[in-house]
Amino acid sequence: MPTKALKDILGHETWEMIEVYVKLAEEDIQQIYKTFSPADRLEMHNSPKGKRERARDWRQSRRRSNKSK
Repeated sequence: MPTKALKDILGHETWEMIEVYVKLAEEDIQQIYKTFSPADRLEMHNSPKGKRERARDWRQSRRRSNKSK
C-alpha cells in the first residue's frame, strides 16, 4: 500500500503518529513471538543448566578435534 494512502486512511497529517503505530505493532509482534514460539517449547530449553553446558562443551571439543585432523 502506498504510504500516502496509508496516511490518508489513518487520518493523520504527519508521519509521527503512524511511526508510533508501527513501533507498537513491532513490539506486539515480538511479544507474541516470545509467548508462542515453538522453539521455546522444545525440551532442550527446559533442561537443567549443566546438561546444556555439557552438550555445548562436547560439541566444541568435537569441532576442535576435527580441525586438528
